[in-house]
Amino acid sequence: MPHFGEDLADLPRTMFEVQPTILFTVPRYLQKFAGQILVGIANTSRLKRAVYDVALRYGRGYARRRWDGGTGLIDRALYALLHAVAFRPILHMLGLLPAQASGVRRRAAVAGDDGAMADLWRQHDGALRSDRDGRRNHQRSARTVPAAGRRGYCPGRLDGAAGRRRRDPGQCVDLFDGYWKQPELSRAIKDGDGWLRTGDIGEWSGDRLRLIDRARDFIVTAGGKTISPSYIENRLRASAYVAEAIVFGHARKYLTALIEIDFDMVAEWARSQNISYTGFTSLCQDDGVRRLLHGEIERANGDLARVEQIKDFRILPKALDPEEEGEPVTPTRKVKRKLMGERFRE
Repeated sequence: MPHFGEDLADLPRTMFEVQPTILFTVPRYLQKFAGQILVGIANTSRLKRAVYDVALRYGRGYARRRWDGGTGLIDRALYALLHAVAFRPILHMLGLLPAQASGVRRRAAVAGDDGAMADLWRQHDGALRSDRDGRRNHQRSARTVPAAGRRGYCPGRLDGAAGRRRRDPGQCVDLFDGYWKQPELSRAIKDGDGWLRTGDIGEWSGDRLRLIDRARDFIVTAGGKTISPSYIENRLRASAYVAEAIVFGHARKYLTALIEIDFDMVAEWARSQNISYTGFTSLCQDDGVRRLLHGEIERANGDLARVEQIKDFRILPKALDPEEEGEPVTPTRKVKRKLMGERFRE
């Protein structure tokens, strides 16, 4: 039976009440849940914080080993213990505990994303134990044959009718009938053989496909280097203090970023540092907050090639509101990159 939340702000409470067997969402909201969990942990006792810290550190390492097929009996036993002590209460509050009724023993969260999100999934998999990645919007998703998937790749294997390889750089293609009552637009978006031009950059590994980024979003620096901004942005969003990150640098010597803070997390940090503020904007303008984010960006830079590193950044003075008219972000928190650059050019 499908359930639809009445208000996005009440989604955590709705999930707890409904206890969904399958959750369809977008990665940004899963990140928001993670931030709320960390705020809750920060407000517990010192002993509980220590337990959660150990569990999260071990869980992330366990997730990486499990993704690579390298977990042993002792590893799984230790994780099971930490899951019972630390992760189970978290999953209970999120409404994501495995169901026992009607023979259903697992719950699943399905979120569409690009290939660069694989590293972010890996970080949260220690607690959530996600098993499969969704990919893109429905009109751009290739039909797949159910099979155990490799993390970071489209689930299943592409069959002959669903996808084919193209020599054209910058296009992954699949088949779809067309846009409803828009034949001219349908013809324009297909090639001569009727295959959809998705505009995605993809990488094949055998019969599996990993989506990297949208072709139109790629950055070509002044030095001629081609860079995927999504890969860098997802590294930045891995910080609990970063709600959104937008990377710029086309035809420039180096990359810069616009950062939207996670207000709850940064506000909690500010209170722990005895930093006073009156609201979102004043918090963003604090020098301590800038130093905090600079440290988070430097941490992300450590995982990036030199040409991919962020050299400078600015903090957005207001929270991005998908419901606000003309806002450079969609209801699913996808950034309108061009509009974002124009809005905050200064």
